Amino acid sequence: MEKKELRSQYTIEKGDELKPDPDEVKKAAGVVQHFQRAFNLMKMYPSDNPGIKEAIISFADRLKEFLDLYEELKIGIQEFSFSYQGEIVFKDKLKKKSFPFLFFKDGMRELSFYEGLDEKEAQDFLEVIKKDFDLPPDYSDVVSSLWEKDFAHIRYLVLNEFLDSDIGVGKEEEGIKVDKKGFSTGAIRLSEEDKKEIFDKSKILRFYSGEGGGEGTEGGGEGTGSGGEGTGGLDSVAEIPELGEDELPKIESLIKSNRQVSPLDELITLLLEILFLEEKDEKFSAVLDVIEGCFKKVVLRADFSLALSILGQIQELKEILTSKSAKRMKILERIPEMARDESSLTVLKQLFLDKKIEDVDSFFKYLTVLGPDTIPLVCDIWEITGDPYIRVKASELLRKMGQKNIASLVNLARVKHTALTREILSIVTKVGEKKEMHHFLNFVDHSKKETRLEVIRALGRVRDEAANKILIEFLSDSDAKNRTMAAKELMYFGDQSSLDHVMQLVQKKDFKKKGRGEKKYLLKFLASTKSPEVSALFQSFLKRKSFFSRARQNEIRLLAVSALNAMVTPEAVKALEEGTKLRNKTIRQACFSSLKKIEQEAERKEVNKSEQDG
Repeated sequence: MEKKELRSQYTIEKGDELKPDPDEVKKAAGVVQHFQRAFNLMKMYPSDNPGIKEAIISFADRLKEFLDLYEELKIGIQEFSFSYQGEIVFKDKLKKKSFPFLFFKDGMRELSFYEGLDEKEAQDFLEVIKKDFDLPPDYSDVVSSLWEKDFAHIRYLVLNEFLDSDIGVGKEEEGIKVDKKGFSTGAIRLSEEDKKEIFDKSKILRFYSGEGGGEGTEGGGEGTGSGGEGTGGLDSVAEIPELGEDELPKIESLIKSNRQVSPLDELITLLLEILFLEEKDEKFSAVLDVIEGCFKKVVLRADFSLALSILGQIQELKEILTSKSAKRMKILERIPEMARDESSLTVLKQLFLDKKIEDVDSFFKYLTVLGPDTIPLVCDIWEITGDPYIRVKASELLRKMGQKNIASLVNLARVKHTALTREILSIVTKVGEKKEMHHFLNFVDHSKKETRLEVIRALGRVRDEAANKILIEFLSDSDAKNRTMAAKELMYFGDQSSLDHVMQLVQKKDFKKKGRGEKKYLLKFLASTKSPEVSALFQSFLKRKSFFSRARQNEIRLLAVSALNAMVTPEAVKALEEGTKLRNKTIRQACFSSLKKIEQEAERKEVNKSEQDG
């Protein structure tokens, strides 16, 4: 293809004004479009993706065709657009993720490509800007990244306000002559200093023996020589142990498996690329149907790493289309919705039961992406598995999802076995808030006493007023063990309603029939209030007479004495003093003993205070 004269870049119109050649501008726009397409694909797919390689080759070919004609492609850079000879050749509507802005933000205003640029240099250039794009904004600097790479056929103009000096303005440094035609020959001529530096570095890596001076390698060309200092010949290679007979097949197998890409993987990659490029809505939907079928096959073979990749790329595509097509956004949601539906979750459970899931970490990441709909499945896995690691992963996932779905976890705890109920309640009490405690009221009438007991223990760990109000309800539980545990976990937070409720319970006729532990903890709760009316109630217990069940009556009286001793209020001391006057010898002696303990404790505190003051 013959090169056009420099003058052919313009057409002469009336008034001798030079106008850009429309054909040339169109070719430049085509190169830029291939540039942007290759970059977008590199953002979305791994570097070994066949589609990316094809896009890079297309970009390099179109760029080479242009440079063969015009020698230079100088792209003007604006905030949201690229231009050529003053004509806009690319404009990005998504300003927040503008492709031109990646260069503009660091002060670049022109980007030039020169004749001689090959596919390798084009690919390296794309990889540099892609790597910079992936960095956080505070660390991204595409100008510095390109400067460090020092491309032979790529130059750029940067404003002084961004850098101390212009970088790569397209001018050769003073005193340095550049033979542009020599760029593509591939010849590297080394000076003696170059050879010595290479030899010194190679010696460190043990490629050379370090003996100095031998002859050059056989058939040596420009980079070899004989004699001279520091240019020693290739004498010995670092020793590498020989492979054993059983190691070689293993290594060959690893290399083969690493190089192989399954037809399904290739098909999915191709379909996603087609989806990205498709312009018609009906074909877009049809392609997505095929991808959905492939996605189901990927899940059935338990390749959750690939399943995650598909979902991730669909999400990226949704973000790109956010402001372009609401219809396509809705179409793209089909696959994530299908992945979360009941039949798909049943398939996941069966895969787990059949022990087909080898990559546990990817499996749980997949469940995390699917979200709260998987909570019942995760609970089932927790119950089914005997593997401690899987159970820990399941608990972690329940804890993570439970932070925003307390109700779902609590409802599941009602229908699960005791062990899982205990785990769920432990999670709920750790991640829940006071406003979520009302969910525990659903367990007050639960059919299993073991489940009710676990709820009582969980509420006891919370230790706040909201939990306390629910514990009050469990004081009427049909099981004595549960009532005793509820009384034990009960705490006083200054609320009169709790105090009134418990005082009514201990004054009922059936109170004396309750177990010793239940009575003890109820009276202990009342004692913690230090209320004068509680002291009066306990005093009435000491004076109460009964001709029947003397042993039970004495048990309540002794518990009352112990509670008064714990209160240590003036009213409590007065009640104990009155108790020393009773005819019942057992109660009288208990009151004397309690008063003595109170007196001794007061003296001990006084001594400690004096010592501290002294």
